[in-house]
Amino acid sequence: MANVPVIAAGVGEIELPIFALRKDGKRFTITLCGPLTHDHAADPAIRRLREAGTAIEVVTVNEWLVRGNLPAATRFVQGCSQR
Repeated sequence: MANVPVIAAGVGEIELPIFALRKDGKRFTITLCGPLTHDHAADPAIRRLREAGTAIEVVTVNEWLVRGNLPAATRFVQGCSQR
């Protein structure tokens, strides 16, 4: 789902760019990170979500990877969600 509003403890209400829910109930948000800032969400609200240690796992994908090789970016996200 895209642009999903959530209320997270310690963060308040934020909008998740992409929200994913596994069958076992594990929740993820998928967001971009800058080309030179690996694993550092571009959106400050998403960074706060990660720092607050909520149950929503933050998966950051490098913007260059998405722009240059979408299939590889998709495999990366799938691998992260398998953990």
